[in-house]
Amino acid sequence: MLEKLLVFVEEYSMEAALELLLPKMLDGTDYQIICFQCKDDLLKQLPVRLKGYSIMDA
Repeated sequence: MLEKLLVFVEEYSMEAALELLLPKMLDGTDYQIICFQCKDDLLKQLPVRLKGYSIMDA
């Protein structure tokens, strides 16, 4: 079962939309929305963040 869903978004409007939709879709599952300033910011930070998450699971 899914423990927690991490969602990376590139704009604040998507974050706002997901804040409304995810609670209805996930039925109590924890989630975290991580918003970046723009697509370039997301792409720049993504490799480091994913590496950090993989270390946490080890």
